[in-house]
Amino acid sequence: MSVISKPTIYGNQRIRCVLPQRIVEYFNLDYTFVDPESNVESEEVKLYQKLFPLRKIPTLVDIDYKTGKHFHLTEVIAIMYYLLEPLAIEKNDAFAKQIIGFSLQDKAEVLKWLSFINSDFQLPLVGCMRQIRGNDNYNKSVFDSNITKLDGFINDVFTPRLSAYTYLVGEDVTLADFYAAAWFARGFGFVWDKKWAKNHPAVMRWFNTISKHEFVAPIFKDFALLDQLPSPVPKKKEKPQQPSKKETKAKEPEEPKAVKVKHPLEALGKSSKFNLDEWKRQYSNNDTRPVALPWFFEHYDPSEWSIWRVDYKYNDELTMTFMSNNLVGGFFNRLSGSINL
Repeated sequence: MSVISKPTIYGNQRIRCVLPQRIVEYFNLDYTFVDPESNVESEEVKLYQKLFPLRKIPTLVDIDYKTGKHFHLTEVIAIMYYLLEPLAIEKNDAFAKQIIGFSLQDKAEVLKWLSFINSDFQLPLVGCMRQIRGNDNYNKSVFDSNITKLDGFINDVFTPRLSAYTYLVGEDVTLADFYAAAWFARGFGFVWDKKWAKNHPAVMRWFNTISKHEFVAPIFKDFALLDQLPSPVPKKKEKPQQPSKKETKAKEPEEPKAVKVKHPLEALGKSSKFNLDEWKRQYSNNDTRPVALPWFFEHYDPSEWSIWRVDYKYNDELTMTFMSNNLVGGFFNRLSGSINL
């Protein structure tokens, strides 16, 4: 497998990739671009897959030509700062200094906005986009929830700031403005139209200002507001073909019939003299000593039946009447197989 011989950025036209690519183009940095999602059988892409098993984009590979050491980096915010910091510090480039933040507080503010846009803001936006494009099944409650979150971010975070200030950080355009505007452009292609733009003048004034800046103008050259919003289309569920009755019968083997297991006492056969059901009726409906017991001994046949006395071994457990009833009832339930012969 080949080895990377030149600093490389792996990415494509996804929003996270456009600003790192623009930084390289604008400042004429020595990086090659490779799209890891096209020509996947190429040596370059195979090497990317080996170096970055999570397949994230953008990703960066830098090379120290003096030592030959390679440096690997993922995550768009880290990559943008890795590209811009040497320009600001080592080359003293004024524009690079400005967009990453002149002071420590400015830098912290820029990073705050970048982190917010790259997490809280883009998650519901991407959720809506995926449903509109058909990547995910349309779920109205999820879609509406994402729209509500986006409205909250616009009304509570962006509008107050942009109504009072020209830019997101300080009095100059920064990386926060460029990155946010790139995500807004994607939103204008899916969830916001001309009507929305008319109702959010502060946000649109800021967006139009940023999109015309020479640094990002090539990214927005084909931008246009939507006249009407696209609607998410629910995916039609394909009904699985039902096999015909003949096929079902042919495919499904008949289940073997359960064999009824005979009770061991069935081998003794039916009693010729003593009928248990009749005995139960005699015992239940008559007085025990004068009627039921004489009937019992008259019909009892010792050649077919035997009489047993059972003593319970744990009488200390029988402190309450209901406990004895439960035990005796359970005992007779377990004898039912023999009684019902």
